[in-house]
This record gives sequence, C-alpha cells and structure tokens, in this order.
Amino acid sequence: MIEHPRILRGVNWTLFLTYVLQLLSVQQTSVMASPSDDVRISICKLNDFQTFAEFLVCVGNRRMKRNANNQNHRYPHREDYGHPCHAYVELNEPERRISNRITQQGVQMLCDRNLRRRWYRFTGSAGGVMPESCVEEFSCGTHSPIWLNGQHPTRHGEVVDREVCTSLSGKCCSRRWFIRVANCGDFYTYLLIDTPGCFMAYCAGNEMPCPPGQSSPTGFFPGCSDNFPQLLGKAVLRLSGDDSTVKFFCDYEGVISRETVIEVDWFVQGNKYGQSHYGDVPVWTDEMIERRRSILTEGYWEGKLGSSIFCRMRARWQDEMGVQSPPIESEKYFAGIKILQRVVNVSESGPQGVIQLKSTIPVSCLPQFRNSCKVSIEVAHDSNWQEKQCVSGKMRQVVFGDCHLELTPSNWNETHNITVKAVRDFYSDGNRAMKVGFKPIFTTFANDFWNDYRLPDVEVIANDSPARMCSSTGDPHYTTFDGMYYHVYLEGEFVLYKNTRYPLQVNTRLEQCGKVVSCNCGVAVMADDDVIVIDRCHRQKTNHAAGKSFPDGWNTIHRHALEQGDSFVDGLKLYEHDDGRRYTIHFPTGAFLDFHVGENWINLFLHASSDDWKQTLGLCGTFDGIESNDFLFPDEMTQTTPRHHEACGNSTDVCRFAEAWRVSDRDSLFKENVRAPAWNGRRRAFSNDRYCKCEDRSGYSIVVCNYQYDQQNCEQEEELNNAIERTESVMIRSRHRKKRSESYVDQGTNDYFDSSFVYDKDFKGQEPKWPTPSGITESYARNRCNSELLQSEIGRTCYRYIHDDVNKMIDACIVDVKVTDSFAWLQSSLDTMVSKCINRIHDDGLLWIPASPPPTSAPSNTTTVGMTTAGRRRPQTLGESLLQNVCPSACSQKGHCIERKCQCSAGYTGIDCSVKLDAGPKITFLSDGALCDVEVRPCRKIAVYGKNFRHSSAIHCRFVEMARPENLHTTRAVFVTFEEVRCLLPEHGVGKRGSSEGGISHRGYRLSLEQDGRTSEDHLLVIFDSKCQHCEIHNETPRCSLKPHSCSVGGHCYANGDRSPVDCCQVCNASQTRHSFVPATVLDVLDLQPMKADHVVMVGETWRQTISMVGSCRSAYQLTSRSEESQGLEFTATEAGVHISVGSDKERVYAFEVKATDMCSMTTVSKDYSVAFVDAQASAGSVCAEEKHCGSGVGSQYRHHHLLLALIMACIGLEISGRLWGQFS
Repeated sequence: MIEHPRILRGVNWTLFLTYVLQLLSVQQTSVMASPSDDVRISICKLNDFQTFAEFLVCVGNRRMKRNANNQNHRYPHREDYGHPCHAYVELNEPERRISNRITQQGVQMLCDRNLRRRWYRFTGSAGGVMPESCVEEFSCGTHSPIWLNGQHPTRHGEVVDREVCTSLSGKCCSRRWFIRVANCGDFYTYLLIDTPGCFMAYCAGNEMPCPPGQSSPTGFFPGCSDNFPQLLGKAVLRLSGDDSTVKFFCDYEGVISRETVIEVDWFVQGNKYGQSHYGDVPVWTDEMIERRRSILTEGYWEGKLGSSIFCRMRARWQDEMGVQSPPIESEKYFAGIKILQRVVNVSESGPQGVIQLKSTIPVSCLPQFRNSCKVSIEVAHDSNWQEKQCVSGKMRQVVFGDCHLELTPSNWNETHNITVKAVRDFYSDGNRAMKVGFKPIFTTFANDFWNDYRLPDVEVIANDSPARMCSSTGDPHYTTFDGMYYHVYLEGEFVLYKNTRYPLQVNTRLEQCGKVVSCNCGVAVMADDDVIVIDRCHRQKTNHAAGKSFPDGWNTIHRHALEQGDSFVDGLKLYEHDDGRRYTIHFPTGAFLDFHVGENWINLFLHASSDDWKQTLGLCGTFDGIESNDFLFPDEMTQTTPRHHEACGNSTDVCRFAEAWRVSDRDSLFKENVRAPAWNGRRRAFSNDRYCKCEDRSGYSIVVCNYQYDQQNCEQEEELNNAIERTESVMIRSRHRKKRSESYVDQGTNDYFDSSFVYDKDFKGQEPKWPTPSGITESYARNRCNSELLQSEIGRTCYRYIHDDVNKMIDACIVDVKVTDSFAWLQSSLDTMVSKCINRIHDDGLLWIPASPPPTSAPSNTTTVGMTTAGRRRPQTLGESLLQNVCPSACSQKGHCIERKCQCSAGYTGIDCSVKLDAGPKITFLSDGALCDVEVRPCRKIAVYGKNFRHSSAIHCRFVEMARPENLHTTRAVFVTFEEVRCLLPEHGVGKRGSSEGGISHRGYRLSLEQDGRTSEDHLLVIFDSKCQHCEIHNETPRCSLKPHSCSVGGHCYANGDRSPVDCCQVCNASQTRHSFVPATVLDVLDLQPMKADHVVMVGETWRQTISMVGSCRSAYQLTSRSEESQGLEFTATEAGVHISVGSDKERVYAFEVKATDMCSMTTVSKDYSVAFVDAQASAGSVCAEEKHCGSGVGSQYRHHHLLLALIMACIGLEISGRLWGQFS
C-alpha cells in the first residue's frame, strides 16, 4: 500500500477504512443515479486533499448529494420522512432569530447536535425563513450559526437541494453540507440533519423585538405599541394533589385593574427530540376575567411525565383595544421522577453505589384503592454483560440490591435508593460504562398519567480493580501479590494474609522438612468467628530426612467456632478436588485459597479479590501494586527493604519481616479456643447481602437474586462443577461438643486438641553449597530445570503469558534441588506453573474477546463451545482454547492433557497420572499413633494413611488378631482421598462392661490393605481401655500394663471407686485388691429428694412426684399416711423411688411419711411431706394484703394459674396458716 505523505500518518485506520467502504458504495450507486439539473456529483479523490479531514467532508457532502439526486425531485423521501408540508415538526424557538446575539459568557446557547433527520418548520414569532446570506458568528443564539447558501424554491410544491454553511472563525462557510427545502405555499419546511458538534444551530427569522415599554402580539415588529395594561405582579405555580387527582395552579399575585383580561398560556416542555414541536407551544390557553387562578388538570399533561410545566401570563384590555402586555412567567416545575445522579461510579474494590430517585408528583388513587395504591419502578436493561463466558453464562458487570421500588401515597416525596454494586470478577477487562434502563410504568390503581412513563437511562461506570495471586510453594518460596519473590526457612505459625477492612486472616504453619529448610504443613483460614483448618504438621517436634512425607503426623481437615459459639459463616466454604490432592477454601469476599498436596510438598496459592486491594498485610505483602513496600510489619509503620531471591537465612531483612509475622501460641488459629476478632462493634462482618440481576430480554423481565451474587469467578465456577463440597461434612471440633455424647460421630481419629504443635523458634535454615552431596552441580540443575519446565506441555502452552514469572519458577526448582539433593520436588515447580498459567489466562481480558459465530450453513473446522443468543454454536475464545491444554499437576509428566483431562501413559492412572497401575497399596501410618482408646472415642473406625489409593478400585481392610492369628476379619474400606482410607474395625469387645467375666481390656491387630489383588505390608494396631490400661508400641510390639489406682476384674477395666455391674454394693478398691470387687466401706451421704417437703396445689388438680434416695445404688421404700382421710392418695414403690399421685376436689391437706432403706449399709432415712389443696376463688380476695415478699417456691405443676398462684404462694404464711395449717397440729 502506498502511504500518502501528508495525510495518512497518525490516521485512525478503523475510521479510514469505514469511509473507504462508504466511498466505494458512493461510486457504485452514482452510476445508476439520475443526475439532477442543479446538482452535480463530483468524485472525492484522496490525493486531491491536503488533510484527511477535508477528504472526509467531501465524502459526507457527496453522500448527501447522492441521496438527494436519487429521489423524485418533487416531495422526495415521502416514504421515509412523510409529506414535507404535513409531516413536519415545529421549531417554535424565537431564539433562532438573526438579531439574537451572544454578547456575554455563561449564556445558554442553542445546539442542534441531537436533531433527528426529518422535516421541520420554523414557527417562531421572529419569522420562519432561514437567511440566504452570511450570518455573523455568535448570532441566532449560538456560537456557529447555519444559513442557507442559495435561494428558496419559488413554486408551490417545489422541493430543492440547497447547501448550508456555518459561520465560524471569521469564515462565512467554515463547514458545509446539503439539506432539502420545500415550498408549501404560506411557509417553507426544511429536511434538516444533526450538526457535527456544539454549539451550532440553524438560523430562522429576522424580525426585531419590540423596544422596552412596548409590546405586540408576537413581541416583535411590526405592530409594537404601549397601549396595554401593566402586569406588575408575578405568576406563581403551585402543585395540588390532596384528592384523587393532581392539578397545577397558576396564581397571579399582584395589583391589576378590573378592566383587564389575563391570558394564561400553559406549557409542557418535554424532551423536544421526537416530539411534534420544539420550543414554547402552549398546551392550553385560559382567559381570566376577575379571577387570579388558572388550573391545569391531568388531561393536558397526561402522557408527558418527565416534562417541565410552567405558565406564562399576558394582559390585555377587555374592550380589545391596544395589544397584549409583555409576558411574565412562573418558575418551571419538573413533573416526573428526578434521577438525582445520572452517572454512578462503582468500583470492584469499593462499596456499592446508589441510584437515587425522587418523585415530584404525588401518587393519588381513588379512595377504594388507597390501600393498594402504588407505582412500581422496575430496573430492566440488557447491556450488563462482559465478553467472557462462564459456566453459568456471560459474566455480569454490575448487580443491584433490588430490581424495583414502589411509590405510595405516603412515601412518594421521599428519596428512594436502588443500590448497585460492581461484580468482583477476577478479570482484567478495564473500566466499563453501561446504560441502566427502566421499564415503562404501568399501573391500574394510580392516576393514568403514570402509564407508559419511562425514566431516562442512568449511566453506571464499573471501574475495574486488579485481582492477583500470592503463593507459598516448595520449601517455601513466596511470591507476594505485587510480585516480590523471597524464601523463608523458619518454623512456627505465621500470618500469610490479613485483610485490614474485614475480619479475614490466613495463618500457615512451617516445620522442618530437612536439615536446612522448612515446608508448609498446615493452614488455618478465619472469617468472622469461623475457622477452617487443614493441618498435616507433626504434633511433636521431629526431624526427618528430606524426601519423606509426614510419617506419624496428623492429617486433619476440620472446622471449629471461636469464642462466640458454634456458628459458622455461610460465605466460608471448603471444596475437595482431584481425590484430595487439592482443596480450595473460599472466603465471603470471593477470594480463595488453593491448597495443593504433593508427595513431599504442599503448595499454597492465595487468590485475592478486589476487596483486598490496598487492604492486605502479612507474608503476602501489601496488595497495592508496589513491590517496595511489601515487607510491612504488623504495626503498619516499620518495614524492611525487600530484594528478589533473598532468603531468611542469608538476609536479615527477610528474617526480621518474617519473624514479625510469627504468631504466638496465644494468638494461634489452630488451637481450640481462638479469640474472636472485633469488627466495628458488630458480631458479624459478613451479612450475606443479597443482590439481583435485572434484565430485559425482548420485553420480558428476568430477575434473579442470590446471596454473594456480587462475585463471579469463571475459574471457580468451572472447577467447582467437578469438585466435592466438604463445607458441611468436614469434622467440626469445638469446646462445646461432648466427646462421648450420643451425637458423637467417630471420625477414626482422637481429638485433635489433645496434642500440640511443637517447633523450634530459633531454627533458621541455611541453603547448602554446590555441588550437592550426590554431585549435582548448579549448571546441571539449571539446565534440567529449564528443560523440564519450558519443554513441558504446560510450559509450551503458557510461556508467553507467564514469562515474567518463569525465572522465579526456575529459581525455585534450582533451590529445591540444592536442599533435597534430588529432583523429587520438580513436580512442585510444575504445579506452580499450572496455577500461575490458569490465573493469568483467566485474568487477561484480551484472551476472552468472542469471535463472530460461523454462518449456520457454512461448514467450519473451528472448535465451538456454548451457544450464542441466536441459538448458534459460538467459536472458542483464545482463553478457552488455551485452558484445554491445562491439566492437574501437568499430568505429572506421565501423560498428555486433552480437553483439560489427563490421558495417562501406559502403566499410570489417576486424575493426574501419578499412580502406577502395578503399585499396590502402601500404608504410611495409622491415626492416633496406631493406638485407639475406647475412653476417648468408640473405636469403630481407624484412619489409614498411605499411597497408591485409587477411588475407582475396591479396597478391603484385613485384620489379623495378634493373640489368635487364625482369626482374620475383613471389612470394606471407605475411600477418603488419594492418601487416606477409613477402615471399619471388627467387633473387638474392648471397653464393654455388661458382665463380670469374659471381658478384654486391650486387643492387638495386624492391619493390611488389599486392592486389585495386591496386599500392603501390615501395621500394628492396638485398641485399649485407658481406664485401667497404659499401652504403647515399641518396635512394632504392643506393651500394655495395668495403671495404678485401677482394677481389672474379669477382663474389664474399672477405676478406683467404680461399682460392680452385677452387685452395686461391691466396688473397685485398688488398695485392697486389683482383680476383684470388695464391699463398699465408705458410705455416701444419704438423703431423700426432693428437698422441699410442703407443697400447695389448686383444688381440682393432681400433684405428682417421685421421691428417691440420693447416695444409694439400691434402696427399699415405704409410705405412711399421717392424715385422717387418705382417699385420693396413691403411690407405687420401686427401686427407683416411690411414685406418688394425689388429687382433691375440695380444700384439704394430705400429710405422709416416706422411709427409704439403703440395702448395702441397711441405713434408713425418713422425711415428712404435706400437700395442701387450695380453692383459688376463696383465697383471691385477701392474699398478700400485708406483705409483698412472704414466701417462695412454687412447682411447675401450677403453671396454669401464673398470677393468682404466685400471689397465693407469696402469702402462704398469712392466708393459709389461719385457715388450713391448723390441721397439722
């Protein structure tokens, strides 16, 4: 292509090509055109112009001429614009006159930038004809006036094309284009188009206004006179909506003579574009004689809500002599619903915005509809979409607190709010502006003038905010949100992330995983008063060689409440992926933590949300886009200077920073009782606000509301489709839960809080020197790490998108080789590359721009996904295509990634191809150190940890009794994760105490697993009762011994003082004998319950009570009546006590004695009881006349007479003693 040297440099090529296509269209159609006599169409050649702008003007003029010439010369475009002498719009604006000069700044100027193309007639009082000669700049009420460069048609019905010019910058014809002019006999009409910009306007009329003190019917010459009555008062506009109608009053306030007629013109100024006229055209004219108020009823402005209403008064003499006076006007009143802010800015990292509406018109209804009277305003728009597709459909830009609001007679004059919030989308798509529209109003109860009223659109600008990822990988290597890369070789618990706006915090635990470095071993996520813990750390301090997993350690995933009780946050969720190789914990803000489990490593990836922007602290740094301030201390003032690739071990700055974020045991999130955070004095920071999407699809409203609808993460949605939610099924640990309660669920492990995490706070790892003990050199490690990472499938797919991070991953790989003396942790770097790649692809908005769908009839080899709105398959975006080549753990380099699923090489299987098909199950360790205590939990299950567990295969647990090797028990194992199964234990009989003989206090098994015909090595398991046994395992041999102060009788365990299950008078007394029961020698304090002896009951009710002996295991009872009459007294004596029931239909007192004998010591205890029946009506008049507090103690059997019975019992000593208590003597 030949470049024009003067024109094409710096040209907007999209605009240029558009005009080239238009030019080609002009050249093709001009051949078929029938040229007019007075219009010649010239060719616009690019090389003929000095500037590109001049070329574009030529193209525009040529199009106008072509369109004009292609039509019938008389009444052209009648089918498009109507008849020029009938289908026109009036422009009643005297401001367009030539004499209307702009002489000062700040004056409202006319602009025809939004003029619609159609026929117009100028009807202003200054004249209706456009000037045919040059008009000075700043005339006609505008900056650049437009005049007709030619003559008007002279014959009736004649239509001609004429050029118009704009006066600007001292030039009479600065810009030019063509319009059409029609002669309609008494007037002219003009086919006008909009102007290129502001302030430009068409001129019309050349009459001069009357001089001060004179007037005329038009206000202009001719006919100016001073013969008119003076209007020295003012016109006042008032609104009335007291009854079922709404009216406007125009009142004249001032002095006026009796011979005066006041003409009142009512005006309704609405949106002039698209109306039947512009300017001030009265909707009604009222003549007032001897009255001062004019009334505008609903009929004159119905269908015109959203307009400004005002009145204009002119006075004349009643004898019609003279002229009308100059007008006086009222203030304008906007009739409709005001949108207080037409542009609303919201940010993904900021709070919600508000669309504020306020009605200026009351909501009135007929009396019979007053209770149901309302006007509903509904939000409905279809431009709230991003290009990116999610599993749930297109991504939302904004959501609303609600999709409608209601105006009623009581709240119409209040300010109403519709909240709008930018969706946190984890997607860099830039700032987006959209129009939020409203559905036309329709009501059957309120006034008809509301119907079909549509509010103007509101522009909502959704400002994008960054979403970044922080990582802690390998041993461990940290990359902050802002990209700072460093290493920490310490032990303990550290704050990885803390949000300063919300009570959100992530703590991690590091423990030694070799002689020189530490590794991630646990994470705790806190939101509000809720904590989720994933802990794989040792519960005791243990040094073990690099390359080993977590032997004899804990493996727990649990959730527990803080000080405020067992109450969990709905927005905090836990998901399991890939058979337990990965977990994601999702925060209420939309942020989430990725927990990746490798054979020898744990990688953490924390994805920040927009709510974290400039709100984070901790080892992940201050998320603000600035690397240099990432090493900020908890006091938010102290900081050290970060440098890439430095490690705590050779850098004081890194160590000071990391140690500042070490957590004390007091503030740990892993312990049982965690101190709940305070948040602005509120118990909960996350209230699960509900948001809605409000759509208008082809006239149909679609309203969908949901909690956390202000978040949409495509990456999460896609992955959660294949994940298992563990939020509800995860073990719940709390200080409020009873271990041996009926609701206790045996999870196969002892209580997590019974042990503690022990670490060396003085440990500081040091990187060893090259070469490694096995001879690996730095150059060899670098070459292999380069090759393995960059030549992998994930490296080839993602290098161009993550090249900034590749050097950090290669460095991490080299460091891992140095400290482990092997390439065993290479998979950790590949796993990091996968996470970085997925995050970067989802974040890059350019990768998700949709291509146009292929034609329905055209064959295509392009891969398609999803559906377009027209129901056609749409092509993949580049982002979707890239993700097809990204698989879990990069398929462990033992397979190929095809459509996001690993196709494993021969001999391998599993979601990530990490399991060998010929590898049998392997047990690494058993939960609880292979010791299960029936005093701690029921011991119905045991958690088995190991390798090569496959979900698709049946796994069986084999138990061989150590005491009887011929006894083999087989149970079915429950698959939990790729490294954990749970075995149902056989009936072991430990801890059962139903008889005196045949018990067992401990039992040992050899446990092995069988899968696909392959059996693992067996491991020792001991089940014991710690009430009398102390057991430990030494060299795979159980050692159990009888504990002091306990007994073992008949194989059952008893603590000192426990009674025999056969004879409760026999107890365990270890000081006398440890293998049999002896008679109880220490007598308990014996007494009868209840302690209260005297009771009062209403006549007609029944008193029931069980009286038993406390302190006795076996008793005998008898009851003796002390009353002369015992009719109605019934009782039954059992070993549990004496059960008494007594009732009466009259006032009386029952007295009786209960005697109980302890059958072990033969000790007898007795007590007297009385039950008095009282007539409520007879006692109600005089109770509690002298004292307010003279008695206490009323049983629950009196609950039907709350007030009366309380008064009676309060005064039982005053009223009843004189009338009934005498029977006791």
